[in-house]
Amino acid sequence: MFDMHRLVRLAMQKWLREHQQWGAWVNKTLTWLVEVVPYGGHERREVWTAYLPHAMHVVELAEVYEVEGRVLLLDRLGRCEQSLGRYNSAEAAHRKVLERREGLLGKEHPDTLTSMSNVARALSNQGKYAEAEKMHRETLALDEKVSGKEHPDTLSSVYCLAYSLHRQQQYEEALSLYHRACIGYEEKLGPSHATTQACLNHYSLLRQLCDLDFSGGGINISAHTAIPRNLYSAEIATSLTP
Repeated sequence: MFDMHRLVRLAMQKWLREHQQWGAWVNKTLTWLVEVVPYGGHERREVWTAYLPHAMHVVELAEVYEVEGRVLLLDRLGRCEQSLGRYNSAEAAHRKVLERREGLLGKEHPDTLTSMSNVARALSNQGKYAEAEKMHRETLALDEKVSGKEHPDTLSSVYCLAYSLHRQQQYEEALSLYHRACIGYEEKLGPSHATTQACLNHYSLLRQLCDLDFSGGGINISAHTAIPRNLYSAEIATSLTP
């Protein structure tokens, strides 16, 4: 649609509306985009990035506002924007999905909780760690209630909360949560799984940054407190994407 002249595009839209075919074609296009837009990642990026402007336009059309396919496409858009490093756009897309799912499915539905986590991750990637922490804590509490403390979704919330605390230099709680996530992942996913390894990397890195004061029972933080910014997107976000 966007690689043709604007006047030609407008003429086509006018003809479709006059012949009562506009709505049908909008829905066909939505269905097709859901099939071709992936859940982000790097594979065939040069192909799917070309579809994003079309997808962004279609999800805002009034004809699809109440269609389930719109939520599916918005979810994919959010993940694609995350993969491209456009975290503000990712947050906006995931918030729309969250609003819709919470209204239709309720706050404790697994799909709603996934959307909450996606919003929180987008916030973290923008450096909004306090906001991300608040949402991760809420998601974790609901995950534990709905799925139990050892479910992989719950462990993902534990892991992501640990990272947010890590970035805010709340190291003692972060270490405890990293440890919990590592133990859980090793049991549920196995020690060689990508998510297990990513979590172990974060845990090991934080332990190296902290000088444990066993006599005082607390943690003395060394001068080297920074961690690479790209660890979150390269390890957590990638390893937790379905």
